[in-house]
This record gives sequence, C-alpha cells and structure tokens, in this order.
Amino acid sequence: MPDGRYAVAFAGAYWMEKSAFLLHAPSGYVVRKPDTIITVIDLEKWKIVSSIHTIGIADGPVSGVRVVNDKWMVLDFTLGQSPVGRLLYRYDSRLVSLPNLHSGPECLSDRPFRGYRDLSLETGAAMAERHNEAVCQGLLQATETSSVDALETLIDRGQDVLPAAVRQSSRDLQDTEDDFFRGWGDFPYYLFYDENPPFESSSHRWYGLYGSREHPTYNLTIFDAEGNRQKSETANHLLCGDPSLDQKGSACACRVVDVVEQQHEILALCRTQRGDYSSTVSREWLSVLRSDDLSGAGLISLSSKYHHETLQYFAQGDGRGYVVALESGETLQIYQFPTAARPPCRGATGTTSLRIGFSRSLSARPQNAQTEHSD
Repeated sequence: MPDGRYAVAFAGAYWMEKSAFLLHAPSGYVVRKPDTIITVIDLEKWKIVSSIHTIGIADGPVSGVRVVNDKWMVLDFTLGQSPVGRLLYRYDSRLVSLPNLHSGPECLSDRPFRGYRDLSLETGAAMAERHNEAVCQGLLQATETSSVDALETLIDRGQDVLPAAVRQSSRDLQDTEDDFFRGWGDFPYYLFYDENPPFESSSHRWYGLYGSREHPTYNLTIFDAEGNRQKSETANHLLCGDPSLDQKGSACACRVVDVVEQQHEILALCRTQRGDYSSTVSREWLSVLRSDDLSGAGLISLSSKYHHETLQYFAQGDGRGYVVALESGETLQIYQFPTAARPPCRGATGTTSLRIGFSRSLSARPQNAQTEHSD
C-alpha cells in the first residue's frame, strides 16, 4: 500500500470443468466457482488485519487488482462474453476498503476485445461505452478516473491512458498496445518486443525506450503529460547494444520500469534470448541510468531461476537510494547504491554492480491474529 504500513496478499483457486478431464471427472466431482482469498497484513506487527473470500462478493475470477490509494483497492472480475454484443466482455468492478476490506462502490461494464485494433472495432462498443460511463459514475469518482477505459488502464498498468502523441511514437505500439503491456513476463514468454511501452512517472511524464538509428541501441525519449517530446538521446551503456551485455546473435529488449525524477535516475529491465523472442531467456538484468546524461549508475544481474517473475522498484531511505527486487514472491532483495559519488559508466570497465544490502525469505507466515473483518 502507498503508506507502507500494510501488504495485501492473494491466493486463488480454480476448479477444472468436467469436460477438461482426459477421460472423465472423478465420481461426485462438483465444479465450484473460482475463489480468491484476499488478506491484509500489518507489516509492523506482522499480523493479519482482515481477510475475505471473493466467492462471497462476485461470481467470476479476479482478472485485475490495483491499490488506488490508502483508502481503496479496486478488483476486476471477468464474467465472460457479454450478452449485449459481439466481441464485448462483461466485467464486475468493485472497490473494497483498506485495511478492513469492506465493500464499496461497484458496477457491471461491457468492454470491447482488447488487442489489435482491426479486431477491436465493434458497432456495439460505442453504445456500451456510454452505458458504462453512466452506471459506473460512483466507482469512477472514488478512483478519480475519467472513464471505464481509464479505469481498466489503471488496473492493468497502474498508469493513465497513453496520450495520442506517445502512442503514435511507435507504429507497433499503435497496433499491439495491450500485447505490449500484458505480454511482458507472462506466459507465453515470446510476447516480448524490442520496443516496449513507456513508463509514466509520478509527475505524469512518459519515459520510453525506442530503437535508434545506431541499431541495436536505444533512444531514451521523454514526453510530458500531454505527449509532447521533451528529450531523445541514444543510450550506449547497460542496455541492449552494450557489447558486455548483449551477446551477438541473441534477441535483446529493455523497458523502463521505474523512475526517480528528483535524482534523475531510471530503472530499466533488460532481457536477452537465444536467437529470437520465442526461445529460452539467456540473461536478465536491471540497469540504473541517469536521465540527464544517460551515464550508468549500476547493474544488477537477476537470477535465472526467477526469469519473468521479478518485480522491481526504486526506494529511498536514510538519504540513500536502493533498488528493491521481489523474486517470484519468495525472496526480497534490496540493492544499495554506492555511497560515494557515482562516476559515469562508459563501458564494462566502468560498470558498478550494485551489492545486496538486505535479503529476506518471505516464507515466514504472519501470526494468525483475530481479524477485524472476515468472511
């Protein structure tokens, strides 16, 4: 959560349809509704504050979650194809309070198929969009979003809708915007591109890595909130195209995953795969770059065990900078920046590997305290 006091954990269960069994379902087998247990944990006391089962509030599986602020978390449940139109799908969106998990505003919406734009066009989509805005006003006001499309973008990406000028900065991004966002790190792993979607900072600037004329290096391009280009410069170190990291004959791609604008620092996740984007990942790393001169501040090599399963963020504490990496939901690694002034990295000899300042296994279970609210 934004205030850092609580963590929210999810555990889901799904039952196979009888038709999915190879021969036949076991005698007496009953298909149940999907269920997810949502638990809020007090990180200071390491105790459970509240817990609920989603089967008690919605019929479908959880398809998206986003902590909106210190008060609300929004849950998106998918209910299958909508009865009102072709290529429209019905969603049940609900707010639950934090940390007590009490029910808040909710609404049912019918949304178009998300993917290639030529497949997304549907005559009933415009009518459904108007209906969505009308029935979801309470939820949109609570989440401070302008439309159901903006709400879906917030849930999926934690970002605003891409400004038109930013979307038009890449021909591929115009066609497969949702594949870009949804495919990174998820199965199937080949949904990975050399040009990936930009990152929105807290000041609503957009930071994107785009192919440069000096292939295979990247241009770091920064847009303002309206999509106006502010800066574009070639990055030669710690990303694709750096000969110390990018092996010849492999496919390489990077994307910006976090930004600290006050310190002019950018965190990028990079990956190389043998031969093409559909093959095995050979290396994955995090790079810390300075946005003012594109010098390298540090490099973190990620374990091959956790390919596609690492979350990474910047953190500040005690006047120092850190990179926090959560690997497969099991191990928390905190990497500390060098305490001395960081010289620009101008190649392999100047690269600083950030050292681990803290590591903790997350297998220890919180105490089973009396919950404030449970179902």
